[in-house]
Amino acid sequence: MHTKNFTQTCSGIGLVLSMLTYAHAADAAAAAEKPNLRLTDISAITQVAVGGTSGDGEELEWSQSGAHDPRRDAFDFQTLELSIAGVVGPYFRAAAFVAISEDEGLELEEAYAVTTALPNGLEVEAGLMLTEFGRYNPKHTHEFAHIDQPLVIGTMFGSEGTRDIGARVSWLLPTDHFSELTYSLQNGDNATAVSFLGEGHDHGGGGGHEDEEARNIDAFNDLLSSARWVNGWEMGADSELQVGLSFAYGPNEHDTTTLMGIDTVYKWFNPGVGDGAGTLSWTNEVIFRETTHEDDETLDDWGIVSVLVYDISKRWNAGIRIDYVETEEDEDHGGGGGHDHEEPTERLRISPLATWRSSEFGKIRFQYNYTDPDHGHEVHSVWIGLEVLIGTHPAHNF
Repeated sequence: MHTKNFTQTCSGIGLVLSMLTYAHAADAAAAAEKPNLRLTDISAITQVAVGGTSGDGEELEWSQSGAHDPRRDAFDFQTLELSIAGVVGPYFRAAAFVAISEDEGLELEEAYAVTTALPNGLEVEAGLMLTEFGRYNPKHTHEFAHIDQPLVIGTMFGSEGTRDIGARVSWLLPTDHFSELTYSLQNGDNATAVSFLGEGHDHGGGGGHEDEEARNIDAFNDLLSSARWVNGWEMGADSELQVGLSFAYGPNEHDTTTLMGIDTVYKWFNPGVGDGAGTLSWTNEVIFRETTHEDDETLDDWGIVSVLVYDISKRWNAGIRIDYVETEEDEDHGGGGGHDHEEPTERLRISPLATWRSSEFGKIRFQYNYTDPDHGHEVHSVWIGLEVLIGTHPAHNF
């Protein structure tokens, strides 16, 4: 009797184990057919800062040009970025990013879909997107090494970075090294497109074209077009170099604006140091802007940002950023095309930085800014910034 029950019990256990083995094999086969399939990644990134500055309200407008830069003494809530990304069937992936801040409120930063199955290294993206120009404009605030936005980006692309509705085509060239060509078409009248038809943000919830009728697009030149060519090489076993060329052209409220830029990223990996330390990263970007008017007057502006960061250890890195911007005054046309009478025509900013990383999900930055305008007072600022990540965030580029 006991032997019979024991035999039945063993048979039942064997049947269950067989079913589990079959189910595991079926799951493994399905995973092999669709590798690394993640349907949805959701994340929240919070950035807050505390510190102080010698600048007043007007001086902080040009010394801290980013909409999410710290701009007040004591505590400042910079932004909360919510993101959702995932696979949309076998042919597309999609992502959306929403930013929440005290000054700007709730804003949709990006929402787009990208193809995943086109042949010959082609990729198409469509939706609301940051304009693909240079190293910094396509990035979100938390991707910067420093707490605040580079001055040249605030000058040329606005406090939020230029973004708009449109489409983008990318081609990964069949070369021995990394080489990618990108071409984009966007409306060019989003409030953030300050060098074109946008009005920018006034940090009080206004600005933009919310109360205006949609403008007519009658010709190709009515759109904001941009192109970018990026090449990357391995410079031996311990270093890498990436060089990008960018171009953008579109209408402004008087005539047209042309942007041209070159950017470089050099990385050196110290072979004598391991465990997450020893990486030297040097990023540079130079941008030139030519703004024309109907009377053939031309305004020429330019700026540069250079950032050097070294990973001292797994937890600590240190670096420095140098910003310089030079703009030409628009005395006859009352601004437009990204020009502002109230800002100094030349600004130099030097920003040493130290960062402590608790893990890949959290960091604390310690930063000092020295800003020297061509007229007015020097501005000194000290900031401590906390950044924390919850969830799974889409991966970033090189």
